Amino acid sequence: MNNKYQKIFVGVVFTLLCVPLTYVIGIQETTRTYGDEQITEMPGIQEKSFAKKQYQPLFESWWNSHFAFRKTMLKTKNTIYDLANFGKIHSATHGEIVQGKDDWLFQSTYFRSFTKTCMSIPSEFEKLKELKDVLKKKNIDLYVVLAPNKVVTYPDLMPARYKYFLGDDCGYYDKLEQKIHEFGIPVFNAQKLASDIRKNEKYQPFSPTGTHWNYYGAGRTVQESAKQFGWANLKIRDIQDKDIPYITERDIANLLNRWYGYEPEQTFYKPIFEKSVPLPGITTIIGNSFSNEYKNMFVEAGLSDGKLYHFANKPLVVNDIPNILKSKRVILIYTDGAMTHELNGQIYKKLNFLLDNIKYVVQYKFSDKQIPENVEFAGLSNPEPWGAWSNGDTVEFRFNNMPKSNLIAKFDTKAFLIKQRDFQNVDVYVNDKRVAKWQYKMGKPTPNTMLEIPLSQIKNGAFKIKMKIENPVSPKETGHNATDTRKIAIGFKQVQVQVK
Repeated sequence: MNNKYQKIFVGVVFTLLCVPLTYVIGIQETTRTYGDEQITEMPGIQEKSFAKKQYQPLFESWWNSHFAFRKTMLKTKNTIYDLANFGKIHSATHGEIVQGKDDWLFQSTYFRSFTKTCMSIPSEFEKLKELKDVLKKKNIDLYVVLAPNKVVTYPDLMPARYKYFLGDDCGYYDKLEQKIHEFGIPVFNAQKLASDIRKNEKYQPFSPTGTHWNYYGAGRTVQESAKQFGWANLKIRDIQDKDIPYITERDIANLLNRWYGYEPEQTFYKPIFEKSVPLPGITTIIGNSFSNEYKNMFVEAGLSDGKLYHFANKPLVVNDIPNILKSKRVILIYTDGAMTHELNGQIYKKLNFLLDNIKYVVQYKFSDKQIPENVEFAGLSNPEPWGAWSNGDTVEFRFNNMPKSNLIAKFDTKAFLIKQRDFQNVDVYVNDKRVAKWQYKMGKPTPNTMLEIPLSQIKNGAFKIKMKIENPVSPKETGHNATDTRKIAIGFKQVQVQVK
């Protein structure tokens, strides 16, 4: 290799070696790229995690969101790719964004209802009926809104190459609507409305640069679903228009992440309602990203008056259940892709979670450091991996925000028993009324720790349970631990409170 090529080779190698150093010396772009993105923290390296290959993917995730000139390189790559194919097939989000007629953008995720053969409704869908029945027992009404699909609404604007392979709409929305009707659940088919709006109204239910419905489409859906469900007869008094898009009306265009903008001529419209009388009781809206605009227009129409819980893309957690149980109605809002094909997607995970947990007003493991908002207690030691010990001769619990119903409280417990003290006795009180005596004896089964809480014992949405322990003893006294002076007796693993 002659001197000239040696210098070029050394220069290239040196440049490549300098790229990681740019992070060390701070030459990096911290500005996030457009679209949903998770900025991860640098993982700590440990010998075990490295050997088990747990560290490597975490480091890769961190590097992908932190490497130097990240935003610049991403925009450069997408711009070059778009120029190479005249902007017809885009590189953003793994090439999922495609450009149709009249500069309309589509996301291929939503092509699923356009298939040569119409797919069957998955058996998992049957859980909607089970959820309806569970909620009905708690005097909560279930409603379903089938949010529209942009591809189904504008099939003639799809790129020809996709229409050739995918065929025509196979009527999946009609099948979903019919099935939900068979379950006895009120359902509103917003796809029918979106198609009618496109054909017969001045304003469009989607924008050319967004994958989700716009505020006009969501607002009209709130108006028509409220009428069909018998909630209210909403009146639109004005249509607001502006040049700046609302939240979702440029979400696909933003994901393109290229140097030059994608700006087809468009105006963004939003219906302004005459304020309605709020619906009685609390409303809970559960859905995917389409639920955001529905919720916003639901509030702006005056249907909630602030009494509303909303759960969108994030998974449900145990602490959400008490709020859902306080509701008068639950509205599920999903578009057809999630309803029909994403069996491991968020709607089925939420259905499973609700069915597993909604019968519980409280489900708390004492090993958890995060205590539910509606639970207070005193007289327990710090949590351990299995649970928590009582500390002293009294343990007190207070359960708040309880539903107006007869309840059952069930404790999962164990006792600290040794040869010198092979028994423990506990007197149990509900609101200062003695209701049970738990007796623990070495070699014997644990006592029945289920307590019935009648509605008459629930005062201002709360009740108390007090446990008086006869025989607490410290591990230091028994010689089990030279430094542990806690007076322990009963170990609490879990408590569940459910509607009877």
